[in-house]
Amino acid sequence: MRERLFSELGSRHRVKRRDITIKEIKEIKPEELQSLELRNLLGLESEFE
Repeated sequence: MRERLFSELGSRHRVKRRDITIKEIKEIKPEELQSLELRNLLGLESEFE
């Protein structure tokens, strides 16, 4: 999951992995997750529903 996060941030914001610093990790409820891609990655929704 960590590598996927770095890849996503790097591609969207043109940032190199070595320049990314994660300051805080916070657990959220599944219904608070807005990104469809992350919902699919975590198995919360199917692309074919």
